[in-house]
Amino acid sequence: MSSLFGSMSIASGALLADQAGIGVTANNVSNLNTPGCSRQQANLQEGDSYFNGSVMVPTGVVLQNITSVRDNVLELRLQNEMQQQGSLQAQVNALSDVNLEFSTQNANVGSAINSFFNSLSNLAPNPSDPSLRQSVLVSAQNLASQFQSTSNTLTQQRFSLGLQVQQAVAQVNQTTAQIAQLNQKISSSGLPQDQLGTYVDQRNLLLENLSSLIGNQVVTADNGLTITAPDGTALVVGPQSQTLDVMTDANSNLQLSIGGHDITNTLSGGSISGLLQARDQQIPSYLSSLDSLASNLITSFNAAHQQGYDLNGNTDVNFFVPAPAGGTGAAASFAVNITSASQIAASADGTTGSNSNLNAMIDLSNQGIIDRDTPTDAYSNLAFQVGCDLSNAQSDLQNTEAMVQQLQNQKGALSGVSLDEEASNLMQYQRAYEAAARVLTVLSDLTQVSVNLGNSNATV
Repeated sequence: MSSLFGSMSIASGALLADQAGIGVTANNVSNLNTPGCSRQQANLQEGDSYFNGSVMVPTGVVLQNITSVRDNVLELRLQNEMQQQGSLQAQVNALSDVNLEFSTQNANVGSAINSFFNSLSNLAPNPSDPSLRQSVLVSAQNLASQFQSTSNTLTQQRFSLGLQVQQAVAQVNQTTAQIAQLNQKISSSGLPQDQLGTYVDQRNLLLENLSSLIGNQVVTADNGLTITAPDGTALVVGPQSQTLDVMTDANSNLQLSIGGHDITNTLSGGSISGLLQARDQQIPSYLSSLDSLASNLITSFNAAHQQGYDLNGNTDVNFFVPAPAGGTGAAASFAVNITSASQIAASADGTTGSNSNLNAMIDLSNQGIIDRDTPTDAYSNLAFQVGCDLSNAQSDLQNTEAMVQQLQNQKGALSGVSLDEEASNLMQYQRAYEAAARVLTVLSDLTQVSVNLGNSNATV
């Protein structure tokens, strides 16, 4: 059996263990709303017993350690899904802005094309009417303005997306530097990671932020943690981090590199990937289609206009400024060449009342001038492609958000703080602490009695 002093040691150990449990519970409750914080638990175990002769004497309870409750596999799955969510969210944001330019609720190239050909049709019954001719000229100028505006807006959106990429790259470099610092603290502590709750929680939160920015792979190593780009190029190795750089190539596309190694084409997740896809793939594709439409419309209409005569008897005159060679930039440079309504070549034979050539120009509205599509159909196809890309991205984003939410719920159920559970734990530790304190009081009294008894015997 244990002596009085041995029993006092057991009771004192119980007080310390229960006090640690109360402290852990208080910490959990205080961090209820702290982002990334995982629930901690005090792990108590029975102390090592020893033999006193043939009797095994217990030594009470000891605090083995304090660990965080987490599932590393679940956290990796969450980080992977957040990469896809970040990429899709960036695409949806970018394409939503682009889609406004093609919305039927706003003035757009399609409505300007219809208005222009409608003004030509209104002129056909009376081809020499000055007011109707002026209406055609105004509609042509509005058409040119709409092409220019749409092209300039798409170009400006590319520029804006480029700034967002640069900001995201700066965030990546800041985050990887912080992760490297935490790796240093974790590795230098010499303790298992499950006992370094604060540091690991902070690092996991940074990893989630990093996942939303750039596609990466995480590998746990003895010296902390390694983060690589999808192609294996290291971003973080233990306490060291590499800088992510961004530059513009000869085609005005952005390139990302780590230590001079180009990783642009390997990115598959994170907002940077989504921004790059919208900036350097989708918007250039829309601009190319817009330029193609503008170039073919200009060329076809000029060819028909050159065949007619204006009110001054002039012929072989371009109605629009010719498109650049190859068509690139045709939308941005779209402009009306004639300066007076009298220069509209409506007549096919030079007579004032003739509208034969005007009808030939009107017929272009129903002819396949670009890939067998009419001007209106070609624009509608472009607008449909923008809307389809946006719809697909939104649908994929909804699915990914549902998966992220499910994983976050699972993580919360495992690692999150439950006030009901913590209240139960607190009551349990409180009662155990009170009981240990009561035992210690009794033992103290017994010890005092024993001391007094010993003093009495000595006096006798």
